[in-house]
Amino acid sequence: MKFNIITGPLEKQNASCIVTAIFNNNELSHLTKILDIISNNYISNTIKNLNNNENLNSLILYNVPNINSKKIILINCGNKNNLSKSDYKKIIFNSIKIIKTTQSKNILYLINNDCNIKNQNIFYNTKHLIININDILYKFNKYKTNNNNETVLKNIMIYSTKHEISNIQKSIKYGIIISKSIKYAKDLANTPPNICTPTYLANEVYNLSKIYKNLSVTIINKKEIKKSNMNFILSISKGSSENPKIIILKYINNSNQKPLILIGKGVTFDSGGMCLKSYKSMLGMKYDMCGASSILGVFIFILELKIKINIIGIIPSVENMINGKSIKPNDIIKSMSGKTIEILNTNAEGRLILCDALTYSQKYNPMIIIDIATLTGATITALGKNYNALYTNNSKLSNDLLIAGKMIDDICWKMPLSKKYNEKLKNTLADLSNVGDETGQSITAACFLSNFTTNTPWAHLDIAGTSTIKNNEIEEATGRPTKLLIQYIINLSSTFK
Repeated sequence: MKFNIITGPLEKQNASCIVTAIFNNNELSHLTKILDIISNNYISNTIKNLNNNENLNSLILYNVPNINSKKIILINCGNKNNLSKSDYKKIIFNSIKIIKTTQSKNILYLINNDCNIKNQNIFYNTKHLIININDILYKFNKYKTNNNNETVLKNIMIYSTKHEISNIQKSIKYGIIISKSIKYAKDLANTPPNICTPTYLANEVYNLSKIYKNLSVTIINKKEIKKSNMNFILSISKGSSENPKIIILKYINNSNQKPLILIGKGVTFDSGGMCLKSYKSMLGMKYDMCGASSILGVFIFILELKIKINIIGIIPSVENMINGKSIKPNDIIKSMSGKTIEILNTNAEGRLILCDALTYSQKYNPMIIIDIATLTGATITALGKNYNALYTNNSKLSNDLLIAGKMIDDICWKMPLSKKYNEKLKNTLADLSNVGDETGQSITAACFLSNFTTNTPWAHLDIAGTSTIKNNEIEEATGRPTKLLIQYIINLSSTFK
């Protein structure tokens, strides 16, 4: 699908249809009024004749006088003075739903010009129009034998006045690249686990380095993992015939700056190990690598736009399976940090591979560390599917992530990181247990990880709830928190000279 700018008289545009706004009490938006005047009040008169003073939800008008476009779709956008970001998303969703019924291919959108979202501008409106259209129309049908795309949309035209054209061009560029990044993250996460293995992930990243010459990639194999004493990454992988990989991505574009480290949990399938999951719990465990896929989506964005920042991505990737060599409950293993950990639950493997990755990340003298993981089901119990759970040791980093999430509609909720919860991880035989009791499990998981951090600003995003969504009972990846991290990086890079 293509997105492009159009200028000039609205009535002369040869779109299959024009999508434009009305508000409560059937008030016409600014651009809809212009179309109405050109059509000799055809639009307003039609509304008056149809609705008996009731609010219209939507209306399709055909062959409007003096308008080249064959159809005009009126979308009720609600209260024009009190539109939220979620309202705007619903408006776009409703418009796409109606467009599909018309079989239109070339669409001229005007609603991004006339919807006044609180504290936002035309840049936000246009960027999110593109992101949301791509999100709504996304389909993963790579493995269907008949994968014809049902979507008929070919071209989205976005109207601009001459004085806004530069701003809208930039917003279209950002919207397209962010959409591309989210799609990449979704496609990887949706790939079945017999294909998306640690080796497959490593090859995907290596292929990215062929496309983007400003990306440096290192793949650490099993032998090197053992040599580096990353014993938990090694131990978790023992139950699988798939070898572990640690995938390192380096993007250096600011010589005077310490790097931002992004660590993504890359468990390509999680059976639970010896503490075996139930059949229902095991379904969807291919999504246990959504932390990794979101990081790779972020790298697409920074590589495309050549952001002035240094970023290093670290993806510890394993399968957590079961055989005679699998780790067992009560095993005690020494982590890369030197701390010993008694494994009380082999189904809590994510934090174990992350603890080695966190220790490994210190070699890069990082500015900030953010780890992203589908870590605990307890997060879903606490926050549902809307909020990314945010844990951090740094108030500025916390505020920056919360602000970024609100800016791009990929929101976080700050969770407590209290020393009291660390008490639950005390162990008489080792330095730590890998789980606490049955209370506060998302918090104790974050506290566990905090034992492998230093004074470097660090944040942990538990995305167990936000990384997937069910559509018609089928679980699919959302691509979150790719948008959040992208916006955070945009904001962060703007502070550097």
